[in-house]
Amino acid sequence: MLRTHLITAAKLLFTVGIFALLISQDFLSLASIETAISRWPWVVAGWGCMTCTTMIAVVRWHTLIRAQGVPIRFRKTLQTALIGMFFNIFLPGSLSGDLVKGYYVVRAVPGHTSGVVSSILFDRVVGMSGLIVLATLALGLGMSTGGDWSAMLGTPIIVAVLAVASFVTAFYIALLAIREAHDPILRVLRYFTSRFSFVGGPLRIYEGVRVYHDKRRVTLTSIAVSVVAHGFLVGAWICYVQAIALDGIPTAALFVVVPVGMLVAAIPIGPAGIGTGHAAFLAIFTLLGSDRGADLFNLVLVYQFLQAGVGGLVYLSVKTHDPLSKEDLMREMAEAPARNP
Repeated sequence: MLRTHLITAAKLLFTVGIFALLISQDFLSLASIETAISRWPWVVAGWGCMTCTTMIAVVRWHTLIRAQGVPIRFRKTLQTALIGMFFNIFLPGSLSGDLVKGYYVVRAVPGHTSGVVSSILFDRVVGMSGLIVLATLALGLGMSTGGDWSAMLGTPIIVAVLAVASFVTAFYIALLAIREAHDPILRVLRYFTSRFSFVGGPLRIYEGVRVYHDKRRVTLTSIAVSVVAHGFLVGAWICYVQAIALDGIPTAALFVVVPVGMLVAAIPIGPAGIGTGHAAFLAIFTLLGSDRGADLFNLVLVYQFLQAGVGGLVYLSVKTHDPLSKEDLMREMAEAPARNP
């Protein structure tokens, strides 16, 4: 318990420290907010693109759940996804949004806990994979066509994108083409888990997603769908650049910097990437000649908080018929595997 409180306090101090630095250096500008308000149609258009991203992501998760033989309706998938967003943003560290999503799906469709958990884990993996694929394709196109913006990003980002892309490629080769008995990633994780207990988490995650080994079509389709979803996300950023009247930002470069920044923002320190996302986009946009990256990320956050607010309203309506407590959730998720067929 003490360790959990210390970690939470450290995350809070880190986030506050980043905000203090950004404000003191004028990297968070009230003028940018005023400009965005005056050019509100661009902001609304960006939120529309992000809504498309969200809906495509929900359809992707629904497909992954159904591929596990879980007979759930899309309405329930959407409902639980919104509730998960609410918990991730407004109640971070209290109950994981993914855990809450799993709880409500298991309650709605008993006897399918393993499939539900696997779908949630793999949906996360596929979502991040889509970001990497999009960034790699855009970077490759930019470098092959001699785009000046690719040189502006610098060697570290280019090398990082290509290195992560290589790892993702190796991961999917191991997942889809190699049987479990011969999977080198599984062997390495099991070897280190026997010696270092902290590796047990990554091992359980990988074992959870390996159930998609025989579902190649669903997996590849989900990756393609993720790329499309993140394409809409980049479209939102294009709108936000216009909203705060930034000049000189190459549109093509956004297809690399947005995925990279969102991957950094996904590091679980502050809710919705607060702090880490601001720092990441400030640094990346500086490479493109602008110091307004943190201001742009604020427009993303506003949408995410609005979306989480909708999730909160959905949760209140569900809570009336199916109240949730941390004790109930942990007991349900712990006992459910024993009831699986």
